[in-house]
Formats: sequence, structure tokens, C-alpha cells
Amino acid sequence: NRWECLISGPCIHQLSDCLDDAPSKEAVMSNECGDIVLQCAQSMPNQDTNDAPSYTTTVFTSESSAYEFSLEALSSGNYRIVSITNSLAKNPSAAIIAMNNTYNAVASKLIHQFVPVPIAEELESAAGLAYLAEIREVTTMFMKWDSYDANGKHRDLLDLQPCFLQAQRILQTTGAYLRQFLVDDKGCVLIGCWGM
Repeated sequence: NRWECLISGPCIHQLSDCLDDAPSKEAVMSNECGDIVLQCAQSMPNQDTNDAPSYTTTVFTSESSAYEFSLEALSSGNYRIVSITNSLAKNPSAAIIAMNNTYNAVASKLIHQFVPVPIAEELESAAGLAYLAEIREVTTMFMKWDSYDANGKHRDLLDLQPCFLQAQRILQTTGAYLRQFLVDDKGCVLIGCWGM
């Protein structure tokens, strides 16, 4: 009951361009993403002066929130996110709080199908989805067993069990997470992650 997602296509190139435009502790969205956000906005008053960059301040409303955010157009075509404010979050009503809690429960259940188990567990124990809104460093190790051969004498998967068990023990004692253990016609690969 889980999905494996591989994101590819133009969005990967857009993400790479955004990384080039985003120094530490800043957020940038692609031109394509910015255009979508601006099209959904109710108002877009521009603040353009000679001594300051051109900012676009936009108000986006949904059933439970009203977001006001400022975007700075960069020379690359991307947008730097200057600020985001949820005006209703400052003085939330009981109805809005109940709606957000219901939404968080539904969203968390859907997200569990796509995220690694440690993150899903944190979603269950934390106050909400905003808890994981941070940047973290994750170390990933890819280990390939060259001794496994789908066409040779080492094709019996039971022969892999002792290696797999020992790898799990090492991952557990070092606080890692077993992301994937894959056996196919190309061989046998184990992926472990630390810092999740």
C-alpha cells in the first residue's frame, strides 16, 4: 500500500535553476510556478520604485485561509519569495481551526503513501504538517551486491538473506533507515539513509 515516485522531466531543470538563484535561507520558485501562483491570485498591486526591486504583492484566498505574499522577479525569470503571511492564522476562528485539523488529518493519510516511514511516523506524532517544514541533510548509501547473479549459481534469493539481515542490523545500530532493497535482472541493491 505504498507508492514509489520518480519525479523527472522539465521540473527537475526548473528546480536546478532555482537552486542557483537561492542563497542560504532563501526560497525561489520557477517562472512557470510563479505564473501559476500569480494567475490564481485575486489582486496584484505592483510596488516599483527607483531605489528598490520590483515586488509583486499578491493575495490568494482559499476556503480556510487568505495568504498574502510578495515575490521579487529575478533576472533569470524566477521569483524570490520575499514574504508569506496567512492573515487568518493571526486570529483564527474555531471553524477555521476545525477545518484545518480535518484537512491535516486527510492530507497526512494521503502523504503516508508517498513518504518514507520515519517521516510518516513524525507526521503522526507531530502537531501538523508544518512540523517538517525544514531543510535537513540526509546521507544516502547505495550498496550493490556483485556476488548476486540472476543467471548464475548465486541466483537463489535465500542466499541473500544472511547479507540482508546483517545489513539491517548495521543500519539499525547506526540509526539509519532502510529505504529500499531491490533485486532484479541487473543485480541486488540496498539503499540506506541517515538523517531522516
